[in-house]
Amino acid sequence: MSVFKQGEIMRVLQNREEGFLEHFKKMQQDILLFNTLAGNDVDNKELIPLYEGLLLEECNELYDAKDVYDIADHQIDVAVIGDFLARLYGFTDGILSGQGITGAGNIHDIYNDNDHLVFLIKQGCKSPLQILDALQISVMNFRDSYVPHEKLMNEIMESNLSKFIPSHAISVEEAESICKNIEEETIYKGVDFKMINGYYVFIDSKGKVMKRHNWFKDVDLTKHY
Repeated sequence: MSVFKQGEIMRVLQNREEGFLEHFKKMQQDILLFNTLAGNDVDNKELIPLYEGLLLEECNELYDAKDVYDIADHQIDVAVIGDFLARLYGFTDGILSGQGITGAGNIHDIYNDNDHLVFLIKQGCKSPLQILDALQISVMNFRDSYVPHEKLMNEIMESNLSKFIPSHAISVEEAESICKNIEEETIYKGVDFKMINGYYVFIDSKGKVMKRHNWFKDVDLTKHY
């Protein structure tokens, strides 16, 4: 029998949700910073196909998750990509638009929920509102999991922001060499760089921001458990 009264349990859950909401809002600011550094304008609707493709790629990678760390990693990545996609669709508060993440998650069916999101993205006639709803469910699933949310979200965003190299740190020749190395070491082609807001930004032919291992901060979520 629980030593907590029902009202006490509800207060604990409410405080937990409110704490997560503040951490998520902070991550949203980092997401906007990332896209500003990448030169992505939230009003540029031509970015929608790129972000739908990135979201689909991340959803598919969730099926290959080997442990709880991989699952959390991909859940956060889906939120990061999905939040900016929601803004591109016209939802000004990203994933927090409309009802936001005030409902209950469904952590026992994260793969079914992921299947549904993949289905919605692949539809020929997409419904942004349905995609937003599926993204919100995905975030609530992450929120309701027993993991150190703030530390994990911070780790992911620090890693993402490390993709940008300050312009004073390397020469143009070194940047060109990095492009060549990325193509040789990965599946990505047509890699080039731009100088945006004082940073080198490396992108492939589709516009995806690339990472370079010499500068990129690898994600290690295991240290937070």
